[in-house]
Formats: sequence, C-alpha cells, structure tokens
Amino acid sequence: MTPKFVSVSPSAGSVGGTLITANVPGIVVGDTSDISIVDAEGNSICEIIFVSSYGVVQCKTNAGEIASSELSFKKGEETYACVSSTCAYEQTAVSAFPTVTSASLSSANTIVFTGENFDLADFTASATFSSIEADSIVVDSANQITATFALGVPIASAESAALL
Repeated sequence: MTPKFVSVSPSAGSVGGTLITANVPGIVVGDTSDISIVDAEGNSICEIIFVSSYGVVQCKTNAGEIASSELSFKKGEETYACVSSTCAYEQTAVSAFPTVTSASLSSANTIVFTGENFDLADFTASATFSSIEADSIVVDSANQITATFALGVPIASAESAALL
C-alpha cells in the first residue's frame, strides 16, 4: 500500500525537541525501516521515529531550531508530499526554555512544579511523572504549574518529576 501523508500535529514545538504525530495511512506497526519525516530541504527532523498504530507515526524531533516549512514523509527513496494544508511545522526559540527547579506534592493527586519561563502562550503544557501523563495542567504563573493526576500521583515522592 502506498503511504499518504495527511497531517502532522502539533504545528510548532520546543527547541528541546517535541513529540509530533503524523497521520500516514499505508504505514503499519513495525514498518520502521527506512522511514523519516523530512523538512523542505529533505533533512530528517526526527531523532527517534516509530509507528504506534496503523497510519500513526510518532517522531521525537531533533533538538534545535527547525525553520517553518511544509514537511514530507519519506519511505526508502520515495518522498510523499502532504495531501492537505496541515503538515507545516516549526521549532523556534521564541522565548526562554522552561526550567523546573523543584516539584512537590500538594495533595495525593497534585504535584506543584516551580521554576521559570512557564509563560507558554503558544504551547500546550504537559507534565509526566513516573511515565504517567497528568490529566490536567494549570499554568498558575510564569514560575508555577500545577499538575493533577485523577487516580493519584503515581509514587510518593515528587523529587524526579519532569515537565515536558
């Protein structure tokens, strides 16, 4: 089956690298040999790439800036242009990168992250703790984010929490 590159999400990411999802019907789980998502110059933008389910390709982008461009999907020597207008992507340092300086439990279901540069106007905040993504995130201020886990914080210590 011929791959069809339909979309990529999100359309913008962090210079630290971002997990993007491409909708590529025709690609199946395990079909990771010689596939990539490439920029307008044909350079792969993925540090890691895998197929999570039929037609769903996930890519952890390379760290650094990626100029705004229409992406393409490449399998072997064949390059497939996007069939819609939803394959543009950019990765720029529009503001300082968020930094977590501490994380603490405020309840059995909540971790409060403190740090700097949490004013994420053009980005969606997410928090992962012990490989479990928080159910909701509230950016309280440029220096504080509250992450809520509906089933409770996965472990008793918030020492190693990571903001992604």
